Amino acid sequence: MPDLAPLYDVVCTAAYPRLAKKLAMAIGGRSVPDTIQLQHWLTLVPATRAAQRLLMKGIKETADGIRSAADSLLLELEEAGITHAILKTIRAVIETRASHLLRITEKA
Repeated sequence: MPDLAPLYDVVCTAAYPRLAKKLAMAIGGRSVPDTIQLQHWLTLVPATRAAQRLLMKGIKETADGIRSAADSLLLELEEAGITHAILKTIRAVIETRASHLLRITEKA
């Protein structure tokens, strides 16, 4: 099963109004997250049903898991005395994008 590359140097630029909203790497020719649909994601895998199912499964698992991981991290930061309004803004971006991913995979 294909794996996503590990993340590094990740900054949620969507949380900062003056920064670019585009992704560093296009997905299926799209670089604005809200415009990326399932057909764009499917360009990343071979055009076989098995590969497509594995990709959709991975997208769903990631979208589902990131919500609780983000909530856990926010709680951990709060318990450590680390609070800032931008953290809740980033959490909202995560929710929006996770919901978008779940919507596009549910249509398939």
